Amino acid sequence: MGHATPTTVVHADAGPLEYAPSNARRRRVRRVVRYGLLALLLAGVGCGVYWRAPIAAYARLHWAQRQCMAYSAPAGTEVCRAWGKGRTTPVSAADPACWSAYAGAAGVGPAWAGRAGGATPVAFLHARTSAGGKERIVAVRCTPAYLSSAHVTQAMVPTVIEPASLWPMGATPRVHAGKWVGGYPTTIEVRVMAGQPDPNDAARFMIEYTIDGRPGTVVGVLNDDESVTLMVAAGSATMFEALQKK
Repeated sequence: MGHATPTTVVHADAGPLEYAPSNARRRRVRRVVRYGLLALLLAGVGCGVYWRAPIAAYARLHWAQRQCMAYSAPAGTEVCRAWGKGRTTPVSAADPACWSAYAGAAGVGPAWAGRAGGATPVAFLHARTSAGGKERIVAVRCTPAYLSSAHVTQAMVPTVIEPASLWPMGATPRVHAGKWVGGYPTTIEVRVMAGQPDPNDAARFMIEYTIDGRPGTVVGVLNDDESVTLMVAAGSATMFEALQKK
């Protein structure tokens, strides 16, 4: 038998082998990721500290603003009773909590101090929309004052507030102070009830009152020029001689 000839196997050059990243490279990648996350965290904490107060003020303002726009005390709730015979001080209701929170931000708190330094209870507070489509917060206060005749009188003072927009964050309400309208001697018994928005007219509202037991209604209308017209409804007991009968 012949001997088999040895076979030589020749392997092609497969080139250099590709190995997985080294441990050192993996450690560098993890370190970069950790430092990046830490930088983002520190930036977030810094922004939170810097913007915390403005964001909180923004939230309080807009919460109180929405509450004031929707506020309505129950019909028949007495908000003010002027001096009657034998009385030495008037009776007035506390301000709505939403108004107390909003008035300072809106810049109307100091301007509403009574001329005689007395209480100035809120007789109406709600959003109204003028005939031209302007939505505003309308607030009306009962305000005592000393006239030249030295008689203490009661008046109604409307204020129109253009609500702060949601953006930019620093937007603030714009206040349009109304005219001081009045008054009537507070030596007679005058009771003022919480005003109510007119469900059939987005611009109107009504404030019921009694004067020496006789009923009456003050009708208010929001105008396009940021003012409020107050009128005494026909058939009402005489309250404000300065108001034109409707």
